[in-house]
Amino acid sequence: MDKKKIKLIVIIGIIIVIYLFIVLVIFGKDINDFFVPKYIVNTDGLFWKYDSNEIFETTKEFNNIEGEYTLYYKDGTNKKAELKPNFDIFNEGFKGADELSNNNLKYATNIKNFKQIKYNIEEVDIYNTPIVRDVLKEFDFDYLQTFSGNSVTLDFDNDGIDETLYFITNIYRPEDGIKLTAYFLVKEGKIIHTFYKDRTYRYDLFDIVDFENDKNYEIIVNKKIVATDGFDTCYELYGIKDKKWQNIIECDV
Repeated sequence: MDKKKIKLIVIIGIIIVIYLFIVLVIFGKDINDFFVPKYIVNTDGLFWKYDSNEIFETTKEFNNIEGEYTLYYKDGTNKKAELKPNFDIFNEGFKGADELSNNNLKYATNIKNFKQIKYNIEEVDIYNTPIVRDVLKEFDFDYLQTFSGNSVTLDFDNDGIDETLYFITNIYRPEDGIKLTAYFLVKEGKIIHTFYKDRTYRYDLFDIVDFENDKNYEIIVNKKIVATDGFDTCYELYGIKDKKWQNIIECDV
């Protein structure tokens, strides 16, 4: 090998060492972040991968989920656990970690900077809240009495001013199939973003989170087709990207 090639290899090696030093020491990254895939999952259809500050759906099977995860429960508690797939001798393969089968589990994640946001859900008087009534005018007033209204007030975009997320959903009536949903964000008395205004699906607030701990919050919504024999369901994600709210993950049920 000639001297030029050796010199080039040495230079590349030095660059790699400097890069790892900056990432691991100065920015406090874990070496495992480079090699361990990051997920947020549950057994009800939520299966997203997090990589390089991007979130996307993945087809990776549950039997590959293992390692240290934080488990978030429906009662608001959480704990860390080492997930270990169990081998199913009858199906000759892994059947998945037992911890994910807990009925009280909301989701599990191994995303390092992930934060679950605490929030209070307030009931909304839809008849005496003008901005809500304006939205509902676009629906049929004959069904106005079937609506329920709720809201969450937080500083979603970390600008020091609170926004209010309204989620207005009617009670499903099997006899006529009516299901109407409106999700919208209000700031200083004005609607700044409408997430949904739909006559086909029902959307329920699943959780509010912060994937990168940057105080720009993401909203996870449970999307449903309501049927007389149960629910078909999937999950969608909204967040701030390029300084505006966007549908980061869409799903079909």
